[in-house]
Amino acid sequence: MLFLQYVINGLIVGGAYALIGIGLTLILGIMNVVNFAHGEMYMLGAYFLYTFFSLQGINFYPSILLAIAAVMVVGLPVKNRF
Repeated sequence: MLFLQYVINGLIVGGAYALIGIGLTLILGIMNVVNFAHGEMYMLGAYFLYTFFSLQGINFYPSILLAIAAVMVVGLPVKNRF
């Protein structure tokens, strides 16, 4: 049973790494620029999700949508700055 939990945790962490890698590759391939803010936006989304779900007590799925919207609001000025 513990082995199954390790496998599931590995798949989740591997999926997160894959999303970050795919995002970096997509930006590099299209714009030919390395986006160093990609990791910060990913981390910010995780913190927003934690804040909405754990600290504010909002249900998980609406918290995901709120975290996406919050990162979009923060990311637009960053995108327009460069």
